[in-house]
Amino acid sequence: AAAAAEPEAEAEAEAAAEEEEEEDLTLPCDAVASTVVTITGDYAMQNVLLQMGLRLAAPDGRRISQLKRFVLRCHACGFMGNAVGRLFCGRCGNASLVKASVEVGPSGRLLVGRKQRITTRGTRFTLARPQGGREGAEKAPLLAEDQLIMQRGNHSRPKKKDSSVDPFAAEYSDDTWHTTNRVNLPKGHLGNAAILGMGSASRNPNERRFVARRRH
Repeated sequence: AAAAAEPEAEAEAEAAAEEEEEEDLTLPCDAVASTVVTITGDYAMQNVLLQMGLRLAAPDGRRISQLKRFVLRCHACGFMGNAVGRLFCGRCGNASLVKASVEVGPSGRLLVGRKQRITTRGTRFTLARPQGGREGAEKAPLLAEDQLIMQRGNHSRPKKKDSSVDPFAAEYSDDTWHTTNRVNLPKGHLGNAAILGMGSASRNPNERRFVARRRH
């Protein structure tokens, strides 16, 4: 019995020694309130500081009190993206991107603004039939992102060098440069504006047009 009690006593002594070592390693530490604050009047820097969770103050008392950012949400499939310069949805490919505000709640949940009401105003005319030729392709409205890629691909092809063009010739001056590049021509000739894919969009008869009103 005495031999059996000795291993138990040794085990209890080892456990007590381990507890003492753990207690020695854990040092008491009191929570100290931070007194560090950042003072800036730049609103862009204030936005960054608030996103980092730092304390903020302004020299004149004007500071950002609420963070808000905007995303593009597709009202057709519900996809949200941060690329503000996109014209078409990256998931469904439709031109149905609407700017929406996004906030982050206290629990970390993403809160999206209220959906914009989509109306059918301005859809009384059907789209014109596609026309052939170079000008017909420029006049056609952009309905998909593939059309924009094709336009950029056609214009980015290397052109064959023409040795007959002399940049020091009299007809190759500032007065005739716009005719060569087809810039500032009548409305029917879009020229290089079709590369960006925005000039042909004005050919859509269903788009809203801004009408200036008189201010009394």
